[in-house]
Amino acid sequence: MKEKPRNILIATIGIILTLIISLTVFWLLNVTGTGESSRAEASVETEAEQEEVMSDTSEDHEASLSQQDSTVDSGENALNYADVSLEEALGSFNFNHPERFADIRKVAMNTYGDNPLQHQAEIMQVLEDKNLMYYNFGFAFLPDNPAQYTEIADSGQQLDVPLQLQSDPRWMRDAYGDEGEKMRQAGCALVSLAMVHSYLEESEVLASDVLEWSGMDYWMEMEGTSWQIFQDYADDHHWHVTNHADDFYSAMDAIPKGEVVIASVNPGHITPVGHILVIRGYDPVNELVYINDPNDDPKNMYSLQGLPEYIFLEDAINFWSFGK
Repeated sequence: MKEKPRNILIATIGIILTLIISLTVFWLLNVTGTGESSRAEASVETEAEQEEVMSDTSEDHEASLSQQDSTVDSGENALNYADVSLEEALGSFNFNHPERFADIRKVAMNTYGDNPLQHQAEIMQVLEDKNLMYYNFGFAFLPDNPAQYTEIADSGQQLDVPLQLQSDPRWMRDAYGDEGEKMRQAGCALVSLAMVHSYLEESEVLASDVLEWSGMDYWMEMEGTSWQIFQDYADDHHWHVTNHADDFYSAMDAIPKGEVVIASVNPGHITPVGHILVIRGYDPVNELVYINDPNDDPKNMYSLQGLPEYIFLEDAINFWSFGK
């Protein structure tokens, strides 16, 4: 009869020990879990802080630009970027903020006036000092209408064709071409058509508009854009187009008639690869050709100077002229 209370006591002690062990394990698990959660949250906060720093390398500069944006008067004066240096504008550069190109352009125009070609070496030096690739900055330094900044003799004529570039941040990353390629690499034909369209219709038509029209319908893998796009685009917009084949002088005769010329060139003087560009002017006496190069950049600035005609006699393989 005395064994029963002893068994009850042992069972009670066992239950109590089990409860203590369970509670201890539960507590330890909660402590460990809270610690991991805290470390994860701290990691996220750190990454967010780093991302914020990387995406905005110059808060003071952005504040300065924002302040200037807010000081526009009744509309008679444009934004004043006189107090912002080109170095500061370039210091805020970020591909994720394309508006920074516009800031750089305004500062560059304020710094170099109407002739960036005269300051070409200085521009290249600033870009080099900032470790920035010059070929991405044509949009920032080249004017919208290069004909207005390019002198030509009385013996020549050039049309005021607006300049558009493959490196324009508004479409440079849009997919076009072979797998993985973008407008930046493969969009010269589409950008050239956008320039022709803008001139003939006297309204802004962007390269992205031409891309929307064409899609990938004219892209030939490992070759480039089919020349058929020129005839089809002209037909669709009720223009007349003349295919001059490789007859340079025949194509140049179209310019005094107000027609814009597109040229296809082989690798050579202008580019190490095949290329499409716009010819807006020609001086037969001085044998100079004036172009809008969709791949232009601060190093070349081909769109701001006359190029010897022999370049096109040697490198060009086809010309088309467009008119209304």
